Amino acid sequence: MAIFTIAISPTSATVFYNHTQQFTATVTGITNPSLLWGVEHGTIDSNGLYSPPLFYYSNSAMHTGVYRIDENGGHRELIPGTSPSDSLLLRAALSPDGKILALFTSVLKPQAKSYSRRIIFVGAGATIRNIDLDPGLSPVFASLGPPSSAAFHFTPDGKSLAFVVEEDGVDDIWIQPIDGSKGRKLTNFHNSQTILDFRWSPNGKSLGLLRFNSVSDVVLLRNTSNTSRGSP
Repeated sequence: MAIFTIAISPTSATVFYNHTQQFTATVTGITNPSLLWGVEHGTIDSNGLYSPPLFYYSNSAMHTGVYRIDENGGHRELIPGTSPSDSLLLRAALSPDGKILALFTSVLKPQAKSYSRRIIFVGAGATIRNIDLDPGLSPVFASLGPPSSAAFHFTPDGKSLAFVVEEDGVDDIWIQPIDGSKGRKLTNFHNSQTILDFRWSPNGKSLGLLRFNSVSDVVLLRNTSNTSRGSP
């Protein structure tokens, strides 16, 4: 009976949607081995190139967090670290290299009956670390609907996160380094236009912003119809 061994490299990896991971296999003990790759979730080709399943967000009462699901359907899988207790998931962003998933959360402080803002980083091997934002910051997200990546993005170099903060009624872009060092304003606007979202150009040298004004009117409706009728 032939005895052989198979070594897979890397032994583990966290790969997010729209990115791939190359795996290699070294077989010893057999001459001219034929290897057939297979995975439980996602797809992998004959050369060991893995493509992950889709992922989506959930903030329902029963299921909170970020989930993976195969593009062809099937059982969903909660990504470890994306469902922290006493927290509401507001935004999620994927680093340019696909190795870090950043979650913007609102953390409940039961004793103080208040919320704090925290960014959670989930990396390879489900490594988790947090950055608690300065309480003096007022992050705002103008887009409605379920959690998304709107107005919460990695910078092109992957070293910082950018999001919108409001001060004295003015929206600006804030840059927060992911190493936890002090952040800074990237923009310095002077009017009250709301920032809905922003994107960097492919070369990372330009930043486009979607800003708008919200105009409201008060309309007074008065019933002027004659409700009383005389006798015929």
